[in-house]
Amino acid sequence: MNTTTLPPSNTTTVKNTSSATSTTTSSNATTAALNATTSPASNATTTALTKTTQPTNTTTSVLTSTSAISSTTAASTQTTTSSTIATSTSTTASTTTAATTTINAACAQATVSIQLVQLSSDQIQVMPIGQNGPTGAQFNVILSQSNSVLFTQTTTGSTVSFSKLSPSTQYNIIVKQLSCPSNADTTNNVTTVGRLFSGEVRITNTQYTAEMSNTTSKAFTDFATNFTADMTNNLPAASKALVNAGRMLIKVNSLRSGSIITDYSIATNTADNLTVSNVQQAFSSALNSSSTFTVDPTSYKYAVLNACAPANPCSVYASCISINGEATCQCLSGFNDTSPSVPGRTCVDINECAASTSPCASLANCTNTIGSYQCQCYPGIQDGNPSNPGQQCIDPAVCFNSTTLCSQNTTCLDSKATICANKLAVPSGIKFNSWTFTTDLYNRSSAAYANLSAQFTGGVVSAMRVKLSDSTFNMIVVGFRPGSVIGYFMSTTQSSTLDANTIQAALTSVVSLLVSSNITNLVIVNTSISSSPDPYYGWRTAIIVVGVFLGVAALLAAVIAAVCYRSRRKFGSYKPSVNSDDIIQRGSYK
Repeated sequence: MNTTTLPPSNTTTVKNTSSATSTTTSSNATTAALNATTSPASNATTTALTKTTQPTNTTTSVLTSTSAISSTTAASTQTTTSSTIATSTSTTASTTTAATTTINAACAQATVSIQLVQLSSDQIQVMPIGQNGPTGAQFNVILSQSNSVLFTQTTTGSTVSFSKLSPSTQYNIIVKQLSCPSNADTTNNVTTVGRLFSGEVRITNTQYTAEMSNTTSKAFTDFATNFTADMTNNLPAASKALVNAGRMLIKVNSLRSGSIITDYSIATNTADNLTVSNVQQAFSSALNSSSTFTVDPTSYKYAVLNACAPANPCSVYASCISINGEATCQCLSGFNDTSPSVPGRTCVDINECAASTSPCASLANCTNTIGSYQCQCYPGIQDGNPSNPGQQCIDPAVCFNSTTLCSQNTTCLDSKATICANKLAVPSGIKFNSWTFTTDLYNRSSAAYANLSAQFTGGVVSAMRVKLSDSTFNMIVVGFRPGSVIGYFMSTTQSSTLDANTIQAALTSVVSLLVSSNITNLVIVNTSISSSPDPYYGWRTAIIVVGVFLGVAALLAAVIAAVCYRSRRKFGSYKPSVNSDDIIQRGSYK
C-alpha cells in the first residue's frame, strides 16, 4: 500500500486503488482545505483519518470529511463571493443614489426660458435657455398648433428651427426638460409674421340663415369650406401656387344677411411683397370665374387689414402698430425684451425693487408691480412729499440730538414738548449688537416697537432714578434704527445738579445690567440740550411784550385825549363863517 505522509496536523491516508484514485482529488482538496484550517476540530479529524486501518472506511471517511469540508469551503467561498457582490452592489447603489440626489438638487432649482432668435412668415427659430439645472441638460422643443404636434426636436440649448410654416398663424412652443422630467413645461405662443388684407363680397345665389351668424355652426363651416375651396380653385396660377404652398391663407371671418355678405381675410408671406392691387385682381378674377357662386360685381371691397386687431401678435405687455398690414411690436416701459432680435414678442416685467439701486428712498418700502413699482415710507417715517410717495422720507429721529430741538421752528419729534419741559435733556445712542432689526421697529404704533420700548421706560427708568437719586428722571424712546439694532433715547431731568456725563454713564451701566450686556455706547455729538423750564415760555414772553406795547399805546392815547379836552375848554371851538353880502369867508371865535 502506498501512502503519503503529511505533517501531523494535515495528514491524510489514502488507499492506492482505483477508487482511491478517484478520491485523491477530493483528498487533495481536503488537504488544501485542511492546510488552511488551524482549529482543533480540524486536527482531531486529521488524526482520526491517519489512524484508520480499514481502506474502505478510510475512503468513506475521507470522502465524508472531504464532502463536509468542501461544503464548508464552498459555503465560505459562496459567502465571500456573495459578500463581494453585495459590497459591489451596495457601492453601485450608493453611487447611483448620490448621483440621483445631485441631479434632483439641481432640478429643484432648474428653470427654462424661451428666446426667439428669428421670426418670419414661414420660419420660427427658438433657443431654450436653462438656468441652475444639471450640466449638459437636454430639452425637447415641440411646435404645435391647435393642440396638434407638428414638429419635435431635441437640443442641449442650441437654436432650433421650424420651417415651412404659414403666415400670420399662431403656434405654440413647448419646452420639456428631459434631464428633469418632473419639472413643469415652459410654453410660449408665437405668431408668424404676415401681411394681412381684408375682402368683402356679396353672394347672391345662396340664402342666408340665422345659423350662419355662429362661426362654429355647421351652416357656417360648410359655406366657409366651399367658398374657400372654390375661390382657391379659380385663382390665377401664381396665387394658387402660393395657397398650395402655405404662403397664402384664406379665412372666412363672418357671414351677414343680404343675400350672403362674406367677410374674409387673406394672410400673405411678407417675402412675396403683395399689394392690395395684386390681391384685388387675383381674387376678383377667381370669384368672377366661379361656377358655384354668383357674385354681385359691385360688392367687391379690398383693403389692408389692421394687423393688431382682432388678433394681436405682440406680447400683452407691448405696443402694436400696424404698418401696411404688418404688425410692429415694442415692449412697454417697465418691461424687458428677452428676445431683442424679435422685438415686442416676449416682454418680461422688470423688478425695479430688485435692482442694485432702489428707486425708492432708503427709508421706504419698494413694492414691484406689473410694469412699474410703488414706494411708501416705512410706517413711523414722515413723507416729505406725499404727492410723490416714498421719495423724500424724513427720519423723525435725526434731530433728537440737535441743540435747536427746543426752538419754535423744530417739528421733527412729536415728543419735543415733553422733552423741552425739563431743565436738562441728554441724547444717547446704544447699539445692541446681538439684536436683529426689522422694519416694524420704525413704526411707533407697532407691537414690536411697543414691546421693545417697554424694556426701557419701565425697569430702566426705575433703576436710573435709584442710581441717580433723582425722582424726576425719565427716559423717552426716540426710535430704533438698523445696524444691528440702535436705540436712540432722550434722558430728561428737572435736577440742577446732574450733568450729561453722569447720566450717560449711569444709563450704560443700567442697560448693560437689565437689558443686554452686548452693547456699544454710541458717541452723540451734542452731549446735552438745555431746555426752558416752561414749554410755553416763548409764547408768554411774546404776549407780555404785546401787552406792554398795548398798555403804553393806551396811556399815550389817554394823555393826548386829555390835552385836547383842556385846550378846547380854554380856547373854545373854531367855526368858519360866510358873509352873504360880499361872499367873503372869514373866521371868528365865539
